[in-house]
Amino acid sequence: MGNTARIDIDEPGLLTLEEFLATPKILFGPAWRYELHDGVVVAQAGPSDRHAIILGNLATMLGNQTIDSRDCTLFDGGTVVPRGKKRANARVPDATVKCGRGDEQKIYMFEVVSPADEVGKKLRTIRRKDLKSVAGAAVLVEIRQDVPIVHVHCRVGDIWAYEDIVGIQETLSIEAAGLMLPLERLYRKVFEEPDEA
Repeated sequence: MGNTARIDIDEPGLLTLEEFLATPKILFGPAWRYELHDGVVVAQAGPSDRHAIILGNLATMLGNQTIDSRDCTLFDGGTVVPRGKKRANARVPDATVKCGRGDEQKIYMFEVVSPADEVGKKLRTIRRKDLKSVAGAAVLVEIRQDVPIVHVHCRVGDIWAYEDIVGIQETLSIEAAGLMLPLERLYRKVFEEPDEA
C-alpha cells in the first residue's frame, strides 16, 4: 500500500500536491472528478450526454490502438502535474496517452470541450497553459462537442504549433504515438437524429 496523507477534509484549507494525490477522491465529495487549483480542491461537473459519447468513442479508439503497445499506455482521467506554480496544481484531462519512460516520456492529452468553455475563455486559457506545461507534454487535443472540429496543439521544439481539423470526414493523426482518430468515429452517435417510431 502506498503512502497516504492524513488530512481533515471537513476543515477547509489549502492542500499540497502530495496530499491531493494521496487522498481518495471520494473523500472530497460526490462530484464526477476533482482537480487541484492553487491548493484548492475544485469539483468538476459531470459530462453532458455529448461529452460522454465523445469520450466513450475516444477511449475506445485510443484503447484499441494502445492495448498491444509496449511503449504507449492509455490513462482515462489520469492526473497530470503542471510545472511551476509551487506544485499546487493537478489537472485531469479526459484521456491521456503516455509513451516512453523517464525523461524521454511523451504525453498526449485529450480534452472534450463544451460551448460553455468558450464563455469562460480565461479559465480555458489557464487550463490549456497548465496542460502544456506538464513535463513531457507533446500534444494537447481539444475536441469540440457542438461541431466536428478538433483543435490540435503540438509542441515543436520550444514552441507550440496549432492546427484545426475541421469536418466529419477528416482524420486526426498523431504519427509519433501511432494514433489515427477518424472524426467520423470520434463523433459517432453525436449528431445522428434518433429514429422516429
